[in-house]
Amino acid sequence: MSESEEDETSSFLSNENSLVDEYCATPTVNESRQIGVLQMTCLTFFAVCSGPVGSEEAIAAVGPIGMTIFFVFPIFYCIPVMLLYAESSCAYPQNSKYTLNTTMPLCNTCLGGFVIWVRNSFGASVSFQVGYWRWISSVLNSSLFAILLLDLSLGKGSVSVVRFLLCTFISVSVGVLNFSGLGSVGRSVTLLCVCAITPYIAMSLMWFVRLIFPQISLEASSDIVIKSDRPFDWLRLLHVAFWDFNGWDSGASYAGKIIDPSKTLPRSLSMALLLVTLVYSVPLAIGLLFRHSPPWQQWKEGTMLDIASAIGGKPLKVLVMSATWTHLLGMFVSEVFSNGCVVQGMAENGLLPKYLAGTDAAPPKMAISTHIAMIVCFTQFVEFETLMHINNSLSALPLLIEILAALRDRTRRKDDVIEGRIWKARFLSNHLFLLILVIPVMTLLTIIVSSLMQSNIQVQLIVSGLMFSGLPMEKLVAYVSLLRNNNVKM
Repeated sequence: MSESEEDETSSFLSNENSLVDEYCATPTVNESRQIGVLQMTCLTFFAVCSGPVGSEEAIAAVGPIGMTIFFVFPIFYCIPVMLLYAESSCAYPQNSKYTLNTTMPLCNTCLGGFVIWVRNSFGASVSFQVGYWRWISSVLNSSLFAILLLDLSLGKGSVSVVRFLLCTFISVSVGVLNFSGLGSVGRSVTLLCVCAITPYIAMSLMWFVRLIFPQISLEASSDIVIKSDRPFDWLRLLHVAFWDFNGWDSGASYAGKIIDPSKTLPRSLSMALLLVTLVYSVPLAIGLLFRHSPPWQQWKEGTMLDIASAIGGKPLKVLVMSATWTHLLGMFVSEVFSNGCVVQGMAENGLLPKYLAGTDAAPPKMAISTHIAMIVCFTQFVEFETLMHINNSLSALPLLIEILAALRDRTRRKDDVIEGRIWKARFLSNHLFLLILVIPVMTLLTIIVSSLMQSNIQVQLIVSGLMFSGLPMEKLVAYVSLLRNNNVKM
């Protein structure tokens, strides 16, 4: 090799290493990256965990054996999905220009998460549809949280005017909190997380105190072995588990705001999974073991409040009720924050008009305002059960595409170039990763089909309309963006 050729080769390798360093390095000073391990753990906790109040349906569906779902589902569904999302999010921690599809340059801050790796794998059109479905699903999720908050505060069947005013107040308050910036959101969810968990710690301690004193000893209730003629509803159990453990992809939407993603993401997701599993399993297990609890055949949404009252009287019931209220509020805040980042990422990457994107210093206020307005409308005009069926069908489909896209991206990424610079589950080959994701994929397919099959014709039409509305919406967004660009040039 001649000396000129050697110089040219050295220059090429130097440029490539420079590009990789720019892609992988975490900036020492970057005001846009403010989410650490604690904040990420709390945001993920609220994105996933709906709390034990409302999860009693798992026991009512199949009896005490339903407790196993809170250990089996995290192992066979959550962990594979978490590993894949952590890898894909760390693969695009900062400079998304280093992509396989060089004809579609991406923005410098990796917001939108799954929107980016879906775009790399399946193109911009599919990426838009996934982002659009996730946005609609997020609005529906937030509306469900708002309805539950209203029911908990005012009771079902309350006066519509009062519900409208309270819903508007809560929604606007959550919006203002997200307007105030990333620091305020992080501190708020951390405080809400402590307030949501503390009452269940108190409940566990009070149960343990009653257990160790013989005069008020707590023996396993005979209720847990009562045989019921009612058939077990395994499909209902699966839907409850999906609702209870869905939301692990939320962190990917704000990966560009996470401090050192290669370390923060794996640690935060692991801590969040442990916390979510404990918050579900411990109170429900106590409820089954407490001999004064209602028979499991009578369990329904809200039974946990009755169990808390039986263990610690009205004070503990009030504490658990306040924990439920705090939990729902934390989920509301986390959902709005994550949704805003998805819309901001799509706008920054050219999938939505630029005016929907905020900046590193300012949140996407237009996207958050639209989200809040839609929540207020949905909570007033759509029933809870209808929203639930629509959301289950609409949320599982984009998750399925995200998993397939992340798998395809994993097989195509040049990890030999960036080896050691991003976090990767190196103990899993591509074939083994595909194998452990069979159960999550089958779960999502079952959720999609069963949700549609069990729904009435109205829900099926709404779901179909929302899914296919993404096609004309994509054309409309492209047209609006073109008009705005032409006006700017003129």
